[in-house]
This record gives sequence, C-alpha cells and structure tokens, in this order.
Amino acid sequence: MKKFMYIYFAFFFVTACKQQGDDVDAFRGKYIDKIEKYTIIAEDGSRYEMNEKNVDKIYYLIRHAEKDTVKSPDPVLSFNGELRSTKLAEILWNTKLDAVYSTMTTRCLFTVDSIADTRHLSIIPYEPKGMKEVIAKIRNDSKQNKILIVGHSNTTPVLANYIYGTDYFKKIFDESDYDNFIVVMENKDKTKTILPLKYKFY
Repeated sequence: MKKFMYIYFAFFFVTACKQQGDDVDAFRGKYIDKIEKYTIIAEDGSRYEMNEKNVDKIYYLIRHAEKDTVKSPDPVLSFNGELRSTKLAEILWNTKLDAVYSTMTTRCLFTVDSIADTRHLSIIPYEPKGMKEVIAKIRNDSKQNKILIVGHSNTTPVLANYIYGTDYFKKIFDESDYDNFIVVMENKDKTKTILPLKYKFY
C-alpha cells in the first residue's frame, strides 16, 4: 500500500510539473490583452495564472514605444508610440504596480508617465549600466514586488536575461521591434519563470 501511494504521489507531482511547464510553453509568444491581478489574459482568450502564493517578484519589462523619426538626440514618441503608451496603460490597469523605472530619455518617460501618474508613483530613474545594482535593491525591498521597467532595444532583453539568470534572449531587439512585453517572475521556491509576450497598440 505504501509503495502504491509513493508511486501515485510521484506520478502526480511529475504530471503537475509537466502541465505547469506546458502552460508556460504554450503561453509564450502570445499577444497580451490585459492583466487582472495575477492573471494574464491573451487576445485569444487563453489565460495564464501566476501563482499568487508562490510568486515573490514580478517584473514587467518593455521597450519604449515608437519614437519620432525626426533626427534628434532625444526624440519624442510618434503618433503610434502615443497609441502604444495608451494601450500599455490599459493592459496594466487592473493590476498593482509598486514601482516604475525608466531611463531619463523622453521616449521612455512618455511611455510610462501616465501609468505612474494614475498610481501616484514617482518614476524612478536608472542608468542601464547600473541595472545590476537596481535589481539588487529591488530584491531586497519587500515593498517592491510588482515592477515595471521601460528600457531600450539593446537593454531590455539583456535585463531580462540577467533577472532570469540565463541567456534566454540570444540577441537584442531589432530597431523596428516595439511590441515585446516580457514578464519575469522570481518565486519564493527559488525558481524563475519567463514569459516573452507581445502587445499591439491598436
């Protein structure tokens, strides 16, 4: 009887882990519609339930929205960029954010300023070269558990790799690629989960 129970629980544990992995794999690459608390809802109606009891930190990592093509050392957002910024705010409307980080560039600040304003959060500036120190502070801050970080095509995938702990992204984003929405979860059981998602501005 004991042997049977051991086999049963071992089978249950392996099956549960496999299903969880399958859920992650199936959800990667989907276009996101919105996030409601700990549930990510894709445009096709599928849902990914983040484990509220186990998750410790959730990082939402995005590149700034489309920038104006007029040559400038610090370009503003284009019309499509403004639409994407609005869509981003809609996606995150029903989920909590504890902190919003941005580089001190107009295109990044304008991508997340309305999100920070509606939550009465001050945008926390950072330098890409100092992100390891920033992540270390976040990990040691019990009040920062859901964090939005906006960066650039050459910094966002690098940051995702650093938080996740492996080189999931093998190259930086293309200059024309603005629709990446990366979710990285650090769990209390010391595991990590990465969801590379997409989002549209229309």
